[in-house]
Amino acid sequence: MSAEQTYLPSPYELWDGDFTSIACEDCARKFAAERSLEWRGGTSLHSFTEDAEEKGASASSIPSFALGESDSPHSCCDTYLDTNFTSDGVAYLKSDFPAWVQALYGYAE
Repeated sequence: MSAEQTYLPSPYELWDGDFTSIACEDCARKFAAERSLEWRGGTSLHSFTEDAEEKGASASSIPSFALGESDSPHSCCDTYLDTNFTSDGVAYLKSDFPAWVQALYGYAE
């Protein structure tokens, strides 16, 4: 991860029957292409794949209010992604991550 990161990209949810994971937009697009899923929404926060249930897979952006809370930052491709934290997650961020990462999430002291 790089101290040069200045914003938190939106996370995308990838689902393929057996697993669900969080990824960046580039990986979500690649995932969709590999499964012949049709991408909708361009690069907006409302991007998603069509016909997900028929193909047994999907990729879609996740609004921050729907993401839930995490005990650690989400990341993909050496980039931290927008993450809502539990109180344990905030404590972990503050104790185990460099100041620039804490600042990126708005927890700099």
